[in-house]
Amino acid sequence: MRVFLTGGTGFIGSNLVLRMLEEDDIDQIALLVRDEDKAANLFSQILVSDRRLKLVPGDLCQAATFDLDYDIIIHCAAIRMPESEKSAERAVRVNLLETLEFMHQAQRSCSGSFVYMSTQAVYDFKANTLPVPEDGAIKPANTYAFTKFAAEQAIPYIFAGSSTRWAVLRSTRVYGLGVGTPWDQLVGKFCRESSQSGVLEVWNGDNKFDLIHIKDIGDLILQLLAQGDEKWNQIYNAGGGATYSVDRLAEICREGAVELGLTPPAIIRPQASGPEQHFFLDISKARDRLGWSPKVTLREGIRELICKAAGIG
Repeated sequence: MRVFLTGGTGFIGSNLVLRMLEEDDIDQIALLVRDEDKAANLFSQILVSDRRLKLVPGDLCQAATFDLDYDIIIHCAAIRMPESEKSAERAVRVNLLETLEFMHQAQRSCSGSFVYMSTQAVYDFKANTLPVPEDGAIKPANTYAFTKFAAEQAIPYIFAGSSTRWAVLRSTRVYGLGVGTPWDQLVGKFCRESSQSGVLEVWNGDNKFDLIHIKDIGDLILQLLAQGDEKWNQIYNAGGGATYSVDRLAEICREGAVELGLTPPAIIRPQASGPEQHFFLDISKARDRLGWSPKVTLREGIRELICKAAGIG
């Protein structure tokens, strides 16, 4: 199978590259990159050792010129938060207008599968009963979510009548150790502080959300690619299958530090700011139709991150 991937230097995309290269039936991965030097540095060892990975310099604004005659196209590229709020015009251009042109070019060139990475932020979590299924009420939370949902809506129409099958994956928050681990986000911050006997600041500790490990995202995409046509042309939630409060997340990080023989971090709880929020995706559709379920527990994922940050193992 030949794969064309956008967003390959991002957290999801770069780790998906590594996961796909573990598969013998992947013959080539063409990686669309705006910054060729960054990509070459990120994948320097792989580019030498595995000739299946190919860098394709370019930008989504050039979508009409792309040769997309591939078996699989996976679209991860996007302007995300907070950049999408700082420059809404750029986010709309890249996430929607250029993405639509990319989809049209895929429809013209590809006769295989098109996978579109979307976000849980399209849902109205206040109006829905948790966990939220794929047909739950929609209310995009920000510019990023609006552009992702708008592009989602175009997919069935663009690929209607073509031989290309499609799928949309609405992902919850992604965490875990891998290429480009987001140490500046909540889980990464807590794990880094826990490795240094630091301080975990728990704002709005009652807020609850689910998390999916980066390895489980890769496994979900590969499980999807192995399915017959009847499992395609669908939207699937990609979540961790369980919900945790910020308070519980801090406690798990503290317990992880203790288990590793580290001095545990202090946990402080400043006064809450903002309304209480809860986010939780129903993943029963992916479980039932694709035979997929998340395998990495939050405790395992956190332990791995703390070990890395502490230089253990």
